[in-house]
Amino acid sequence: ISEDELNRLATIQSVAEHRSLAIENSIFVPTSGIVRKGKHVFSKQPPTLAFLLAGPYWIMQRFGLTFAGNAALVAYLLTLIGATIPVALGAGLIYRLGRLFELPRPKRMLLAFTVALGSGLLSYGVVINAQAPAAALLLGSAACIAHVAISKRPGVTSGWLAVAGMAAMLAAKIGHPSACAN
Repeated sequence: ISEDELNRLATIQSVAEHRSLAIENSIFVPTSGIVRKGKHVFSKQPPTLAFLLAGPYWIMQRFGLTFAGNAALVAYLLTLIGATIPVALGAGLIYRLGRLFELPRPKRMLLAFTVALGSGLLSYGVVINAQAPAAALLLGSAACIAHVAISKRPGVTSGWLAVAGMAAMLAAKIGHPSACAN
């Protein structure tokens, strides 16, 4: 596991189990990307994605699946929830946005596959990282705006603009690189 992923998993475990961002009680021991404040150790990563994934981990705990019991399975499931599914949804949104060009289904499928593979989105779907859900949320925001733009009755679909704004805001919060600065 990379140091980046160790930091994220340590933060997820600390938030879900100890209700704290301090990672010194985690079973994961990152050696870089950490900040010491007094007697506590914190990850330098923005905590938004860890907060979002702490919810599914908390549910897993209630069913008896913990990092202490089976760390590999929990990390795998969190990778599915936090990276693989958003990448699949992003590719689906690219397919859906292909309707703007009035492409037939096979060409839309080829477009979605090519963009997901060529942009590197597919490679982001195998590790827990902030880029995959942020990219999927930005694609979702663009899809909402496109839906409003092509709608015959934009007044009825104006709620989609709020959804687009919320998705773009959450994408910016998840993947904001300056939040990692000291």
